[in-house]
Amino acid sequence: MKNVKCWCLLVWLFVTGNLEAQTALQNDNIEDFKLLSTTQGSLQRDSLLTEASRLGAIRIATHLLDQGASPGYFSQEGYTSIHYAVFEQHPKLIDLLLGAGADPDIESRDRLKGTPLMYAVSSPDVSISQLLIDHGADVNAVDTNGDHALNWATYSGNVAQMKLLLRSGADLNLKSKHGTAVDVALRLWHADSVVNVFRETGIYEKHKSKVEALIRAVVDNDKSAVVELLEKQVNAGSKDGLGNPLLQIAVQNGNEEITRLLLDAGANPNTQNRVGQTPLAFAARFGYDNLVNLLLERGADVNLTDTHYQLTPLIGAAISGNTDIGSKLLGHGAEIDHIETVNQCSALHWALFYGNNDFIKMLLNKGAAYDMPVLDRRYTAYTLAEYYKNQEIVEVIDSLRRIKHEILGSWRFKEIHYIYKDTTYSVRKAFPGMFMVTPQRYAIMYNPSDKLRQPFVNISQPTDEEMISAFQRIVFNTGKYELTDSLIITTADIARVPGFEGGRQFYRYIIDKNKLELRMVDEIYPNGSRPAWYGKLEILFILLKE
Repeated sequence: MKNVKCWCLLVWLFVTGNLEAQTALQNDNIEDFKLLSTTQGSLQRDSLLTEASRLGAIRIATHLLDQGASPGYFSQEGYTSIHYAVFEQHPKLIDLLLGAGADPDIESRDRLKGTPLMYAVSSPDVSISQLLIDHGADVNAVDTNGDHALNWATYSGNVAQMKLLLRSGADLNLKSKHGTAVDVALRLWHADSVVNVFRETGIYEKHKSKVEALIRAVVDNDKSAVVELLEKQVNAGSKDGLGNPLLQIAVQNGNEEITRLLLDAGANPNTQNRVGQTPLAFAARFGYDNLVNLLLERGADVNLTDTHYQLTPLIGAAISGNTDIGSKLLGHGAEIDHIETVNQCSALHWALFYGNNDFIKMLLNKGAAYDMPVLDRRYTAYTLAEYYKNQEIVEVIDSLRRIKHEILGSWRFKEIHYIYKDTTYSVRKAFPGMFMVTPQRYAIMYNPSDKLRQPFVNISQPTDEEMISAFQRIVFNTGKYELTDSLIITTADIARVPGFEGGRQFYRYIIDKNKLELRMVDEIYPNGSRPAWYGKLEILFILLKE
């Protein structure tokens, strides 16, 4: 609900110098208002009407209209009286304004250019929407993005509003930058109760599947009927009339038994719905750990999506806020900074939209990019946290920024310690080596042993033995890195070992003024596998700031 405060009351109070006017408006006290407002001009009448509409002061609004106030006047915020009355849900005032000639289709002068009906359907109460429609509001008028009121209602998941608009002639085929209303329902990861509204429409009947009995059995969680129909070779990979795979519906219902039955009967775990979401994405969205595990076991791709909307399972997990699922997806190679196309937002930003702070912190601690511009480059994760007054996340990002500032620069190797479970091998005086960190990139190069590299006898024609020895006594990688409050995560694009490009290394770190301790605790090859030393060895580097 939009809580927009009009500026006009303050203007009038300044002109009249009488603070009693505020009480008169708030209490809809027409007698006091008349005494206090005998000198107002037409501009003041117009602006006062917007404030009376916001406050629900119907007697004062009636008086102002009788005095010639215009219901079409726009406040500095870009709204008219009818917009304010809709925002604050004053049906009697809306009826009064419409009777006085207010345009039910007047566009706001904000970024979206929304009509009163669009704002009305964003709340669950249908009475105001019905009133606007009864006065001729166009149900198929569109905003800046090409969305009509049905898309607005679907965005908010207001089922009663959706049904009212459909009864009133809303066009199911209108397509905006966000897609059709069906696309919006899926893109916003709504529960099946929202999508079910469209199963009652002609668009569903038009595309109704020939395997409707199986679809109905899955929707109704009727296991015995599913078994019977699958035994009759009905296609387990079928989709309903809205393009939703049966596997997705079973997953949305949280029904592991039916999900297994469909998979065993040949349903593809990587099937996609009309907006590119996979069953794994829905399992993550609704927090079904067991189904996430099952789908991953059956070969679900953690990054699979379409090219148009690009809504991945990790974004679904960000909405549910389930950190276990999010960590599991990342462990299986989910791209942490993947952005969807409509809002250009990553899982981090979606988690911010839903206030899932534990999930946000998990992503930040795994290196999610918090300075990436999103939403038409108007926000970053940091400024979104400020916008939502999420002080906890603001402080977390501030801390990460301070750490990043401290770690930038050039660090010289002092010691190397190879720590096994039963022993430690130390290079107490490391040969020249460098760890360099810029705001975007890192480079590391050092001799891993306690033996000097020997020069080639013939520098232009080294022997095979000399080449092997030289290779064994040098480590170098460079590329991009991510920084959390406890880890530096590097991704190589130039590597000592051919084929390691894209590989990741994980370093725990401690900074103490000009001393840096890096402890390499993990390494993941580009194909997702790990080296034989993983879990058996940690490498501790002691470095000094240059």
